[in-house]
Formats: sequence, structure tokens, C-alpha cells
Amino acid sequence: MKNLLGIVILIALTNFAEAKDYDWTGKRAMKYAKTMCLALGVKEENIKNSPWYQCWRQNFAVAQEYEKQYAKGNSNTHSGDYLKSDLQKIKKKKNNKIKKIDINQAKKTCINLGFVAGTEKFADCSLKIIKMKSQ
Repeated sequence: MKNLLGIVILIALTNFAEAKDYDWTGKRAMKYAKTMCLALGVKEENIKNSPWYQCWRQNFAVAQEYEKQYAKGNSNTHSGDYLKSDLQKIKKKKNNKIKKIDINQAKKTCINLGFVAGTEKFADCSLKIIKMKSQ
């Protein structure tokens, strides 16, 4: 009888228990915050109200919200999973900024060479400079 009761309890526990990776210590959320701030180019400082401190607090709050939604069952993704996608978004934004800077630099170079902005020759000049820099 005890064996049967033990088996029933074991089956009930295995059927109703979820194997979720909860962040009880907060380490995953802290790692998210630190990694995001470093990726954004914020210099790490141990001074209260510094840009680092503000960035870390903001990203830690985001990570905690991710963890909260994960724990409630509203999301299947925790802050460690979001970290990968959020870092890709930052990298993509940085690449777009670099491209915009390259275009502006090419335009400035053409103006310095004597081309008039808005003309076809100016556009050709800009394109040639961008192509040369991308190779």
C-alpha cells in the first residue's frame, strides 16, 4: 500500500512539475545588465549615478522583467535568451550608424574635391568613394 501511494505521488509530481530554469540568485539578470552596457560602449565605473550605473540599473530592470514574465509562464524566454537577440539588435544599430557615417564622409570628401551637392557627378563621386572604402 505504501509503495502504491509512493508511486502515485511520484507520478503526480513528475506530471505537474515544470523543469524551468529560474534565476533565483539574480546572476543571469546581472550578467544581462553588464553585457548590455558593455555592448553599448558604456565605460564600467563604480561611481553612483555615473553613466555606467544608470545603464546597469536600467538594463537590470529590463532583465528582471524578462525573468518575471518567464517565472509567471507568460514567456518561454528568460533574460539569458533575450541577451543574444538584444546584442544582435545593438550590433545591427552600430553597423547602420557606421554606414551612415561612411556616406556622410564620402559626401564631404566629394564637396572638398569641388563637386556640387545634388548633381549627377556629385552622386557618382560619392558612390565611387563608398565602393572604394567597402573593398
